[in-house]
Amino acid sequence: SARNMMLKFDHEPMHAKQVTKLALQLFDALQILHGFGQNEKAILEAAALLHDIGWLEGRKGHHKTSMKLILKNDLPGWSDEEKLLIANIARYHRKSLPNDSHKNFAVLSEKEKSLVRKLSALLRIADALDRSHNKVVDTIEAGIDSDTVSLSLVVRGEISMELYGFEKKRDLFAEAFALSIVIDKIRNVWDN
Repeated sequence: SARNMMLKFDHEPMHAKQVTKLALQLFDALQILHGFGQNEKAILEAAALLHDIGWLEGRKGHHKTSMKLILKNDLPGWSDEEKLLIANIARYHRKSLPNDSHKNFAVLSEKEKSLVRKLSALLRIADALDRSHNKVVDTIEAGIDSDTVSLSLVVRGEISMELYGFEKKRDLFAEAFALSIVIDKIRNVWDN
């Protein structure tokens, strides 16, 4: 149902699919850190597919519009509670961080707020790593030590826009996981 909604509203479904791919790679690579299961992975997948549907009404505030569209449309197979989680995660893929002054975030339980923060953090990183919308990041691997998550990327082409986006969007990850996140290795397959 999330794919169907994405295809109905998203003007650029290839970007949504790429961000979803990267978000799920991050989820899997950081399993030991977040400890979430398949249900949370499915929620992240739905939020990633739907994160940009708000572009339907223009760029300005599209993250908030994405939330509104998710909440007001049917999403068969998802409970109202899950739909609220999906909408919140999509909403926080850019701009402000989750905050109790935001009514749709404030109504969540503390456990749900933590889930939204962590999954939104993954979505923000994934979205940043397709900032150019050129699908240049192919794979992501992660290493975790006591205070840092180190990402290794396999890329195809120029990624300066992605690196810029990463620097802008890694803030929520540091807050949600109490760890810094860096990109320490980049292998460009075009250099071989």
